[in-house]
Amino acid sequence: MRSTLDRTAFIQMLSVLINDLSARVAANERMIRAFNRRLRRLAKSPRAAPRTTIPKLTKHLRRRRDLMILSHNEQVKIYYRLVCLRADIDPETRGGPAVDSAEDLVAYLAGRHPTH
Repeated sequence: MRSTLDRTAFIQMLSVLINDLSARVAANERMIRAFNRRLRRLAKSPRAAPRTTIPKLTKHLRRRRDLMILSHNEQVKIYYRLVCLRADIDPETRGGPAVDSAEDLVAYLAGRHPTH
């Protein structure tokens, strides 16, 4: 009986972790989009700083954005690993539609899960 309770508690903990990570991934996606908008605006506004400063600053900010994207992608990978782990432990969480093509799967995942 104890192992069933431990298993149930572990599945609940995993579900909480998955939900939290999903929210963080969504927040990161919004942050990256906003960062990109600001970066484009900065690159287009030559009056914001001296001409020699803008290219250097833009290069630095692009590097920062690239690091944000790398971090985001790693979080997405961890999210999917946790979802797979939970599905291995708890077959009831394996639900979802049967898909016939890669396009259908991508469309389903884009609407339901974090994107890369």
